[in-house]
Amino acid sequence: MAAKCFSGALHLLPLFLLLPVTTKGATLSITNQCSYTVWPAAVPVGGGVQLNPGKSWTIDMESATRGSVWPRTGCSFDFESTGKGSCKTGDCGGMLTCTSKGQPPLTLAEFNFGGFGPGGTDVFDISLVDGFNVPMDLLPVPAKGQGEQGCSKGPHCAANITPQCPQELKAPGGCNNACTVFKQDKYCCNGSSTCEPTNYSGFFKRMCPEAFSYALDTSDTTFTCPSGTNYQLIDRDKSQVITRMRGTPGYLAPEWLTSQITEKADIYSFGVVVMEMISGRKNLDTSQSEESIHLITLLEEKVKSDELADLIEKDNTDMRAHREEILEMMKLAMWCLQIDSKRRPQMSEVIKVLEGDLDAESKIEHNFVATSQTMFGIAGNTDSSDPPQASNLSAPR
Repeated sequence: MAAKCFSGALHLLPLFLLLPVTTKGATLSITNQCSYTVWPAAVPVGGGVQLNPGKSWTIDMESATRGSVWPRTGCSFDFESTGKGSCKTGDCGGMLTCTSKGQPPLTLAEFNFGGFGPGGTDVFDISLVDGFNVPMDLLPVPAKGQGEQGCSKGPHCAANITPQCPQELKAPGGCNNACTVFKQDKYCCNGSSTCEPTNYSGFFKRMCPEAFSYALDTSDTTFTCPSGTNYQLIDRDKSQVITRMRGTPGYLAPEWLTSQITEKADIYSFGVVVMEMISGRKNLDTSQSEESIHLITLLEEKVKSDELADLIEKDNTDMRAHREEILEMMKLAMWCLQIDSKRRPQMSEVIKVLEGDLDAESKIEHNFVATSQTMFGIAGNTDSSDPPQASNLSAPR
């Protein structure tokens, strides 16, 4: 289930001060939609509180405030004596009221209200640079009367990443970023202006395309609104996040991250299964080397380097004896795995290929892993408020 449970609704409201000018400030409203208690923390203002399911916490901020908010989980505080305690994720020195950033893993919301440009543009994002602990969204909605000058886009991170976390990144209550675990510059981008994405950052990007996956990630991750924008919490039923999504991680088509689902989503899942049969491994296999964790990413690399045969299961003598036939099956799988759902075959065409009555399409876009919604090739409005009925369209379970 890929439903968010930690929401930050940003309410930017005018502050009418006893001054000759009007300054704009911010009210940050944080709502716990999880089924369990979280302890949100905010710096440099706000500190931290205990937030039971369904409850909200509001923080007033001045203009040009820059800071961050994150959820803590598994906390216990001794209020009767020391006032200190600890949290399983996001702990800030054992304090309920944080004055410094929490310890990874944590899902981080970052903001700079009214801090950019002559008009004081608001900038905000969700970051997984410090790992993940709780699903989150940060979604402003235009206020009445703003018209086209309003602001309606913000980042989602609705996937529950923790159960799908690579073994080497797993942490109690969350999923660490590779920098926290390996402390290498290629993951941490310490002082580097040419730091590249890795398979680990790719894993986080596939789970939450709109969140920062590593320090220099610039792909559709920063959101801006005019200073003074009115923000409202998006109700779960009105969100474009699919709260009824069903399926096994690793088999879901990229368009499940939007609300425009067709039968072609199942075609993508079929392509994944075909590649698993050919390679003799799971699509997501954290026992593999870092470069090989995600089979479909590996397929994308191998086809571009003309090394498809490397993916045939090495211990399967029958498959290797029929190498050319297996390579043809790979072409069918890649036809099914194209990011643009319109380019995938109908299931009737797949059957004809399997029966030998049709050749697999040869003009294939060798891009099988989406890193942003603009790659999905979905027609129509992706901001639809009506999620698909996943009971009718679902991936293998």
